[in-house]
Amino acid sequence: MPDVRERYDDYREAVSREVYRFRSGQKATLELDEVDDRFGDVTSGDLLAEVDSRVETGFTEEAREDARRLALEIRRAVVDRSVRPLAREVGEREAAERLRIDGKERSLFAWQAHLGSERDVERRRRIQEALESAWEGLNPQREELWMRRTELLARLGFGTPRAWADALHPGIDYEGWREHADSLLERTEAPYLDGMSKGLAALGVDVGSAHAGDAARLFRMEAFDEVFPATRIYEALEFTVEGMGIRIEGLPGVTFDCEARPGKHPRASCVAPRIPGEVYVLAYPRGGVSDYESLFHETGHALHLAFTSPALPVERRRIFDPALTETWAFLVNYRLTDPDWLVQSPAAERAAEVLPLLQLHKLFLLRRYAAKLRFELELANLPPGENVAPVAELYSEELSRATGLRYRPVGYLVDTDADLYCVDYLRAWCLEARLSEWLRERFGRRFWRVRRAGELLKELWNTGGTYSADGLAEQLGIGPIGPEALIEECLRGPAV
Repeated sequence: MPDVRERYDDYREAVSREVYRFRSGQKATLELDEVDDRFGDVTSGDLLAEVDSRVETGFTEEAREDARRLALEIRRAVVDRSVRPLAREVGEREAAERLRIDGKERSLFAWQAHLGSERDVERRRRIQEALESAWEGLNPQREELWMRRTELLARLGFGTPRAWADALHPGIDYEGWREHADSLLERTEAPYLDGMSKGLAALGVDVGSAHAGDAARLFRMEAFDEVFPATRIYEALEFTVEGMGIRIEGLPGVTFDCEARPGKHPRASCVAPRIPGEVYVLAYPRGGVSDYESLFHETGHALHLAFTSPALPVERRRIFDPALTETWAFLVNYRLTDPDWLVQSPAAERAAEVLPLLQLHKLFLLRRYAAKLRFELELANLPPGENVAPVAELYSEELSRATGLRYRPVGYLVDTDADLYCVDYLRAWCLEARLSEWLRERFGRRFWRVRRAGELLKELWNTGGTYSADGLAEQLGIGPIGPEALIEECLRGPAV
């Protein structure tokens, strides 16, 4: 019988390859049932007894920790297989949902994507209300999916989703992060509301009456499409990393697939069947700020995976603290909000105009996720069988208060991350802010133009998932992770 670690590695490769074919447009549907069947020893949990024994009998603490990680990931595979039929049913129903608005019929997803391009205030409101009505009708299935997953976790020994998150991230003080979220919301409220009031006023909307669709329109930043053209996105990406001695062209084991083709997913993504050695960055560039943001973000993921050491065991090549890999994605992503990068970018001639909006968008996301944390912690504490619907009101209250926009309760499950991933995002934002500050202290304000900075980053990426985000901060002497550097960055405001 193959070693359990090799078997898990092969399973993850097969899943990622199927995901790649689907997102790249090579396949019309994501079909994982065959993968589940082929790797039934993994997805049924038959391998768990062997892995659990390694947790107890490993010769070193490091070996026991690796085994613990692997045991949790196999349990995740068991849960995923068990809920896959219902998850597929939910996805298919949402994809098939059609909405007729002002005489035009489109899919739910098409109307959602259209919000950012809709200029008419009243029409944007009607679209948002139609989407919310559709979500309300779809919520019973989403609630059933949530409860079924919670019941499965309980059978595996995790009484609540919160207990599962605690197991995935031992040592994370979730209540402490709730306090960090409160601090971020309190200290950034004044500059955020000032910026949103001005931005929404330009759209003819008051903060008090605005909704999520208005934010989509504001942060579409359509006026800057000409200085963020699709034709220069690859050039901008190359410029961002070449000074550190990293060449996008010919990056070992990485393929950038930026071609347009039918069925290809429009949003950029990073998929890695083998780590390292086979990493794909998929994009469908059409121009605009969001295209640049998403491609830069996924390139950050790709760099981490491409430079991960092949000598690492599968537990540290495949299994990461999500906050760690999101930190590397944000490090590349947020060069777009770096004044020193922006003045040399395709948008240089309008840097002073676009920078406040870019920074406001980042602050909007930070505040949204800080509010989601407070809501999702309550949701994650519900035991199996508990009705999840009552927490929908809390979602509405928290998101509306934090953003100044109207969020109705019906969107609560559409907007919920699995496994308290919202905390991982907040941890990554905080670490990226402190890491960028540390890199500037060592290599200057334009550290991304310094080869020595690139060599250091390659060394860190080489460690794969060996460290958690907190462990990396400790290794660099910049921990513990907290929101101070991030808050100070937000309060500093734009300066070009």
